[in-house]
Amino acid sequence: MECVPVQKYSAASLIRNKSAAETVTISGYKVEKLLKYAIIIHRWISSSQLDASNQKGVFRMNTYHQFFSAALVLFLVMDPAGNLPIFVALLKNEDSRNVRKIIFRESLFALVILLLFLLCGDMLLGLLQVSQNSLKIAGGIILFLIAIKMIFGSPVIGESHRDGKFLLVPLAVPLIAGPSSIAMVVLMHATAPLWLSAGALFLAWCASTAILITGRKAAEWFGMSAMNALESLMGFILAIVSIEMIISGIRIVLNLK
Repeated sequence: MECVPVQKYSAASLIRNKSAAETVTISGYKVEKLLKYAIIIHRWISSSQLDASNQKGVFRMNTYHQFFSAALVLFLVMDPAGNLPIFVALLKNEDSRNVRKIIFRESLFALVILLLFLLCGDMLLGLLQVSQNSLKIAGGIILFLIAIKMIFGSPVIGESHRDGKFLLVPLAVPLIAGPSSIAMVVLMHATAPLWLSAGALFLAWCASTAILITGRKAAEWFGMSAMNALESLMGFILAIVSIEMIISGIRIVLNLK
């Protein structure tokens, strides 16, 4: 069999120029067979690349959604709008500059405490022998109670610090880093990657601290009635989230769809 001098064709060029490929023979085998294999491989690589890109896009969307959802829930649990009247009442005898320093210092203490519980969440769950589902249900119940308090209001903490010295209690703990915030970060560590939980915690902390620092002027500007209405709205949103957490935990425990 006469062999035609072989020209160099790439897979892409063979696909585009099938007529040229059909005229070439290599040791008795038609290049058309090679063309079929090249087309199959080319389609397989293209579909693999498309699937990989789609998976990356879905992963990014799920990650962003989980991150901002966790940050929003933590922000609602920290309840800066609900804590604002208490901060204003406790710090009413301080000047504006000293108020900003006190709030930032106490918020920083609260952030350190929440980070410690975030890092030690697995160890704490292991020592208590608590499953993630029971923690989710308990966290949902606590969040629901906090939401009820936000909606219907709670009495303001008395002025127990008349000397004007605040250190950890009551501003950092329990107002910012309270039981609900601690339970929430432990739950987040058990159900989400550490970097995502830490980033969501930092974002929620920044927003809460900014509201508390600028809260005195905002309270004077809008009035306590508007602040109470805002707290009730945030409590309603938190109640919806807490009910969903409870239902999700019960479904997993009872193997319901």
